Amino acid sequence: MIKFHTAKEAVPGSHSLPLLAGDLLILLTSVEVPAHSHEDHLTLEASVKWGRPSGRDIGQLDLFLCRDEHPPVLLAELDANCFVVTETPLEYEGPCHTEGSVFYSLRARSYDERALILGPVRLSATVEG
Repeated sequence: MIKFHTAKEAVPGSHSLPLLAGDLLILLTSVEVPAHSHEDHLTLEASVKWGRPSGRDIGQLDLFLCRDEHPPVLLAELDANCFVVTETPLEYEGPCHTEGSVFYSLRARSYDERALILGPVRLSATVEG
């Protein structure tokens, strides 16, 4: 049974998109999930439409799903490549955090600026129990 669901989406032409990803880790979007029972199950689903910048032969993008603490806790990561434009999904499934609300974030970087984030950028969180 679904106990909680939330989603955020940044569409092309808004939220500073398109955005050139560089060497520094950037926050693309985040969602807040209230505390739930330790028996509940959390699913995070993300996707990013992106492409290689002009003048590059191949695009490269690192995506990260994190639980935002100090420092952020890495939950899932993916290194993706593309030749023109692609939409890359990333997912995490695991136990819910039981103490207070938690923010989960989708972050990205691209060494040598080899990724242009076009959008849409999506992140959703679902709690089932």
